[in-house]
Amino acid sequence: MDYKAFARDIILSARKKGIEQTEILLIREESKEISIRNGQMDSINENISLSSRIKLIKEKKNYLISFSNFDKAKIEKAIEDSLKYLKLQKADDAISLPPEKELGSVSGELFIEDKEKIPSTDTIKKKLIKMEKNAFEYDKKIKYSEGAFYNFSRMNIHIANSLGFYGEFSKTAHLFYISVVAEEKGEKRTGSFWSENIFFDALENEKILGVKAGERALRKLGSKKPKTGEYPVIFDNITASSIVEILSELVNGENAYKRNSVFSDKLGEIVGSSIITIMDNPLIKKLQGSRPFDGEGVYSREKFIFNKGKLASYIVNNYYSKKLKHRITSNSSFETETINGISPSNFYLIPGEIDEGDLIGSVKKGIYITGLFSVDSINTATGDFSWGAEGFMIERGKLSYPISEFTIAGNIIDLLKNTIEICDNIDFNRGEIASPSILVNKGITIGGK
Repeated sequence: MDYKAFARDIILSARKKGIEQTEILLIREESKEISIRNGQMDSINENISLSSRIKLIKEKKNYLISFSNFDKAKIEKAIEDSLKYLKLQKADDAISLPPEKELGSVSGELFIEDKEKIPSTDTIKKKLIKMEKNAFEYDKKIKYSEGAFYNFSRMNIHIANSLGFYGEFSKTAHLFYISVVAEEKGEKRTGSFWSENIFFDALENEKILGVKAGERALRKLGSKKPKTGEYPVIFDNITASSIVEILSELVNGENAYKRNSVFSDKLGEIVGSSIITIMDNPLIKKLQGSRPFDGEGVYSREKFIFNKGKLASYIVNNYYSKKLKHRITSNSSFETETINGISPSNFYLIPGEIDEGDLIGSVKKGIYITGLFSVDSINTATGDFSWGAEGFMIERGKLSYPISEFTIAGNIIDLLKNTIEICDNIDFNRGEIASPSILVNKGITIGGK
């Protein structure tokens, strides 16, 4: 299919019907998922899907058309029907396509597509079986698997608008995941691990993944509830990444504008420790969040979100850049069912220099967190949170016994301000949002026994 010609025809048709500005997003996605459970094939799913988002603008009003196909006749009929709905809307000065000077595709290879042939089902099945086998062989207490699976997707993304912009790129993602159960004296604990990458060959191998999942399950056996109190807390790099993901929502321009964020009206203020610097950078080669332009065709750019504790930027699309009088940040999403979606790219906390082992050794008594639950249990307007957690007690600079079934509570700004150490162990093999381990020395209450 000639996507450029298809988009051009739709734009011309919309113009003839009186639409002043048009933007078209076309996505073709192929996916494959293979799962096994305890050495047996569980499921194989392959799919090809088409989706489109067409934004129509007239007299500072807009209308969204979404289709799960590229049926030109149906799209043109929907454009015709949109005219009556546009008349009913209220004009909004912020509604427009991005300025032409902001449109473009970053030159240079970002390596966001694996161009090699997708591995065969038989190859994947063998790797998944080995993954489970390596978990079982790690320790006899690993009794069974909850499943191991592989997921592949390739997205072909095309954007065009009536200002003359056209851009396209392809993006791939590979994922291995395994979850196993350890059992001893009737107690059962689950451990999981995964690896994500643009390139299949860059995924962590089946031995590492199987052993890591087994280790994470095994070390939870014999866990206790900690005593209620306030402790220094170390978040490992996986749980710290969950916190950074929450921050990406709190600096979302829509949430900031609607005052649904603790960071509303705090741009330029100190909201964290001087060691807190967070970037949103879609221009790093070979990372999953990389892209040459965003969901509106705005060329990609890196930016500081938090800079030495100061809130330096929100992430915005064109609409909310105008609403907030904020510079555009190239963070429009590629969602096809929302007209003004915003999403981060590679969003990460800049690492420090201390080794995690040395950091643990510096804590006389504290908590080491390896799992967070219900991380959406946060009052986004105030920053107050209460999350379920699991991990280990730290005693005399060493991990002692495992702990579980407790909560951690505090405020997200206090957490940022009380972060006194950042490790060097950032890891982009778990997704496009990443963080090293961090030490928060006060302000977090543990709810245990």
